[in-house]
Amino acid sequence: AIKSIPPTIPCPHCLELNSDNFDRLVLGVTSDGVATALTKDLLIEFYSPWCEACQEAGPHFSQIATALRSRYKDQIAVGRFDVTEHDIPNSAEAILHMKIESTPTIYLVQQNPLPTANKYFSE
Repeated sequence: AIKSIPPTIPCPHCLELNSDNFDRLVLGVTSDGVATALTKDLLIEFYSPWCEACQEAGPHFSQIATALRSRYKDQIAVGRFDVTEHDIPNSAEAILHMKIESTPTIYLVQQNPLPTANKYFSE
């Protein structure tokens, strides 16, 4: 039997990242290639809706997002990227050296002064 994909765990305080908005929201690069200074670090979960580990981690990631927003909203934002719906942008690997080999994978992108990514978890 084919296993149906469960609905995505809601994350009300997460930015929904995708291949269209990744460069602008994560790297600060506009559609015309102009770089803008980003002031917030960004915690990103790369996930797949069908992934059991992602389903288990989803509520916890949502709680982390809520806690970070309430305490550090001027310093950090939280985002999610569905790797089954969107291709990971070339910039993720080329500029940030991100490698998404499994899900869930969590990176912290720090703006200091240029964006740098650190992997914190990968299943």
